[in-house]
Amino acid sequence: MESFVVAFGVVFPLFLEIGLGILFRQIKLMTKETAREINAISFRVFLPILLFSDMYHMSVDTTVNLRLIFFAALIVVIPYVMAFFLYLGLYRINEMQ
Repeated sequence: MESFVVAFGVVFPLFLEIGLGILFRQIKLMTKETAREINAISFRVFLPILLFSDMYHMSVDTTVNLRLIFFAALIVVIPYVMAFFLYLGLYRINEMQ
């Protein structure tokens, strides 16, 4: 039950903001151009500030999971290695023809 309360506390403000945005557009309180400008400011200014602040206040001892970091890095690297070998194989086939 505690995890539900935590998840609700994280997700509810997002749904509230989305709902307010839809409401503001329907009652014509906000134009499409205003929504674009607010979106651009949010992603270019506020999101990087929020991410930096969260990382700065994060406790490294309790939040760093080396196995998870290794797994994530592996998941990112594997497709690139596969694409590289696929490219080499296709390049050799084209070279033979």
